[in-house]
Amino acid sequence: MKKNVQTNTITISQLDVTINGDVGSAMVTIKTNHEWGAISSEKWLTISPNKSTQTSIEATISASTNATDEARMGHITIMAGTARKTINVKQNPGKIDPNGPQAPEGYKLVWNDEFSTGSKLNPDHWMHEVRGPGWVNNELQTYVNGEHNGRCVTEIKDGTLRITAFKEGVNVYSGRVYANVNKGWRATAKI
Repeated sequence: MKKNVQTNTITISQLDVTINGDVGSAMVTIKTNHEWGAISSEKWLTISPNKSTQTSIEATISASTNATDEARMGHITIMAGTARKTINVKQNPGKIDPNGPQAPEGYKLVWNDEFSTGSKLNPDHWMHEVRGPGWVNNELQTYVNGEHNGRCVTEIKDGTLRITAFKEGVNVYSGRVYANVNKGWRATAKI
């Protein structure tokens, strides 16, 4: 006697979605013959609902503001039983103020870094402090120059500076950085 095995199916109205750079969203229709769930490849990218027992549903794909001047990519994977479908999501750059950040009234902005280009800190503006464990507040970590054994402790991603600590054996590695350490600024009163 042959057993009937149901094949799980997923149909999605669009498999390639583009979202504007400000907080944006797009609608997709998901049809399945099985309950389904979804996962996102990126923290800035979500889908709602992210699971359902309904066989046909409208879902909203949302992205937080893209604070960089470059498009970014991510994807949402829909899973229904053994079936999988991927929605590729491109988010355009956000609106970046051409004048850059503004200082409060009565103050003058003398320097800023929006972390909007590249993946590493610009050495003309940033310096990594390299120190052994216990140097600062008896902390366990060793401060390294951007990376250790090919693993980044400081990196630029999605318009932010990310400083990461990781453990390798009994040693802990991290990053400690200073902006314009050789130039510096002199504090002044309000102008």
